[in-house]
Amino acid sequence: MVKPLSPYELENARQKVFQNALDMLTEADILFEHKRYARAYALAHLAGEEFAKLAILYRAGLDAMRGFVVEWETLKKKII
Repeated sequence: MVKPLSPYELENARQKVFQNALDMLTEADILFEHKRYARAYALAHLAGEEFAKLAILYRAGLDAMRGFVVEWETLKKKII
């Protein structure tokens, strides 16, 4: 059983995911500048997946604040 997260915890997770995605893009740029194209592409792709998690976390936070049911098990599977 997954522990429900508070809206504050969800926002904190969202900020960490966002920063991780930005860091990945920065590193992908460095790799690209050093002609490591395949690795740059792979890391940029992973950053895109991180950015996609933001909408999931945002929606879960809104639902939690409005008292709607959040399927925490499903949320965990989507973001891990």
